[in-house]
Amino acid sequence: MIRKILIVDDNQEILSLMGKKLIENGYVVNIVQEGQQVLAKAKIFRPDCILMDIVLPDMDGPEIVRLLQQDQDLKNIRVLFISGLVTGDTQSSPLVRVGSTLYLAIAKPFTIQALVDRIRTLSDA
Repeated sequence: MIRKILIVDDNQEILSLMGKKLIENGYVVNIVQEGQQVLAKAKIFRPDCILMDIVLPDMDGPEIVRLLQQDQDLKNIRVLFISGLVTGDTQSSPLVRVGSTLYLAIAKPFTIQALVDRIRTLSDA
């Protein structure tokens, strides 16, 4: 079950809104704005899931996932990509390929309920 979520986005407004709403839905949340912070924060916070924008100023989401996959302590963290680059409405399940692995994604803009539903889908996986 997913309880702890690390949110990665360079948009402070999105971070604040998602963080607040996910906390209201019972999740423990931590946030970072730069890709280079993800691994260090994940090692300390130990999230069950990382919600990550695909496009970040310093490195992209798939690059961060590749680094997570190389770390024995972090490679099993579930990742949900959040981006305006993916297509499909929030009711469908867009996927992002990183290497040979497919990751669920949710297209911006999305509702908090759609986000929570997608997180629950990851919990069941």
